[in-house]
Amino acid sequence: MTSDIPLLELKDISRRFTRYDGFFHRLARAAHVGQPVENLVALSGINLSVFKGETVGIVGESGCGKTTLGRIVVQLLNPSSGKVLFQGKNIVGMPEAEARQARLKLQMVFQNPHATLNPRRRIGDTIIEGALAHGLVSRKDTQEATAAAMMRVGLQPDLANRFPHALSGGQRQRVGIARALAVEPECVVFDEAVAALDVSIQAQILNLLVNLRKDTSFTSVFISHDLNVVRYISDRVVILYLGQVVEVAPTRRLFQRPHHPYSRALLAEAPKLDPRKREFQTIKGELPSPLNPPAGCQFHPRCPLAMDICKRAAPPIRSLDKDHLVACHLDDGAAQEAA
Repeated sequence: MTSDIPLLELKDISRRFTRYDGFFHRLARAAHVGQPVENLVALSGINLSVFKGETVGIVGESGCGKTTLGRIVVQLLNPSSGKVLFQGKNIVGMPEAEARQARLKLQMVFQNPHATLNPRRRIGDTIIEGALAHGLVSRKDTQEATAAAMMRVGLQPDLANRFPHALSGGQRQRVGIARALAVEPECVVFDEAVAALDVSIQAQILNLLVNLRKDTSFTSVFISHDLNVVRYISDRVVILYLGQVVEVAPTRRLFQRPHHPYSRALLAEAPKLDPRKREFQTIKGELPSPLNPPAGCQFHPRCPLAMDICKRAAPPIRSLDKDHLVACHLDDGAAQEAA
């Protein structure tokens, strides 16, 4: 971390998706008959800061809102409420010219490297297209800039004339990373960037990201469900559950002393190379539907330590110590006595 001022800050970010049916269903609802409009709450009250030079890991089960959060960061989605502050300015609702420049500095690498590349374009053209469109590279310097971008991510420049189908999965993901870095972003969001790759290729991409982090100004948000990968790549970890932050802590502290029951359960589920036999532990129960989330603490139906107050009131997020935040009633002595 190279600055005390956040490069990126999310304030009270919420995102709802509303299911709109056909014309006749809307007429029926206007007449107060039929089923009410369904709102899926993907994110609720997210507060997060990302500092220049750090990598923040976002972890949680499928459906917890990780990808939605990443898309809001790079402005592929707008939040239903809240602010996205980039370099101190709220980029939500910003005039288009300013917003375009802000979005240029916030890039994303997607999960499926094959689906994100145009099969009819050569990879060299794909990598440098954004830099050309924004005037960061002149036409006469295109070939040199393309070669530099490819070499930065470990691709040989002689691959520039190939089409995506002629590359391996790892090479295609490197193309996606090179394309993001070619426009000189301030922050890159990696959305499950290694999940679709073979284990050996995952290691190559992770080593690439570690090398990129040697540049002290490189800032990233790394979204993953793989705790071992997050432990390897991140400076801080944010645990999401059903669209809410339940714990934030530096990586080493979280893995040594997880505090929230959900964080403990996730770590207990993570595969370990342990020669001693141990029973595999799973989180009990099913993830509740975001269309109808439980009252109070949303984790209480699956929590082995749940108290009566957990069913009635949502716990506020509290600071345990420096840089360690937890949303759990177990940290409220008065709440335990009332329960």
